[in-house]
Amino acid sequence: MDHRCSIVVVDDTDLQRFGARRWADEHRDRVVIRHVLSAGGALEIIIPAADYESTFDDALLNYEVLVTEAARVETCPFKDPSESAFLYAGRRVVDRCDTLIAIWDGAPARGRGGTADIVSYARSIGRDVEIVWPTGMKR
Repeated sequence: MDHRCSIVVVDDTDLQRFGARRWADEHRDRVVIRHVLSAGGALEIIIPAADYESTFDDALLNYEVLVTEAARVETCPFKDPSESAFLYAGRRVVDRCDTLIAIWDGAPARGRGGTADIVSYARSIGRDVEIVWPTGMKR
């Protein structure tokens, strides 16, 4: 039986997503993703909104690379990025996994759909949740 694990990564914008996400603007995100891929895992990306790329600045290239490497890409039914779109995407991530690994400092969400909301949702529906916050890592 396959075990689906989702990784949500926090950056300084509190998951402007998946990453759960911005997915790829921090090297720590790519390090985790590279380890998953090198171990034989598959990358599935849930994009919060059709115009999600508009939220990126210097990280757009990393995001585009990850999208091309993904085994599966799902775009949520929102045109523009919003807190509702991020919450929807985060819940979709949780709904598709058995275990949620949240790289998170435990701080409250800065807006609806932040990591705290996604972790809370995962716990409320009985998903296994692992919280990881590397020593010395700062937001």
